[in-house]
Amino acid sequence: MISIVGPNPSEVSHQNILDFMAVRKAEFVDRLGWDLVHTSQVEWDEYDLPNAQFIVAYEDGKCIGGARLMRTDSITPRRQGQDLSYMLADFLSGALPVDFDPAAMKAELHPSADLWEMTRFVGSPHITRVILARANEYLAEVGAESVLTLSPRLMPLALRRLGYKVSVLSKPVTFDGLEYVALRTNIRRDVRRAG
Repeated sequence: MISIVGPNPSEVSHQNILDFMAVRKAEFVDRLGWDLVHTSQVEWDEYDLPNAQFIVAYEDGKCIGGARLMRTDSITPRRQGQDLSYMLADFLSGALPVDFDPAAMKAELHPSADLWEMTRFVGSPHITRVILARANEYLAEVGAESVLTLSPRLMPLALRRLGYKVSVLSKPVTFDGLEYVALRTNIRRDVRRAG
């Protein structure tokens, strides 16, 4: 049976976050070969902070996926260098060492309390719908209108099949040999928790 923890911070324990970071490490570092900060057990980045909210999925007691959510109007101070806002904006501003050409964007981004970002999404196809439904339900509860993602190029098709209204905000960009697009997905008010 699939169970979901979060994203309300009161629902998510330190162990849940570590479980999610271990799944991220297995996917992004071990499987995809991304050059990310990690130990032998977990992967993390500069956005794994108290203003981030986590959805963690379990099946039969084993963590099998999750996602991280953050409001786009959040600012994360750094001791050195420019403060961080949210990942996609920080890619575009050059605050992160990623080759994302701002000219690839087809639309401007404006941080606000009703625009959130979902990053570090991990999950097999059978859990994706459950994680997305929980994220959508939570974002509707907190008054969000839409969520940004940097997703595989074909993700808009899958999201539209699930009934989401999706806007592609960028031309395809290539990271580590895979094509991604920036997306804005509207929050559905008719989706309830699945699983």
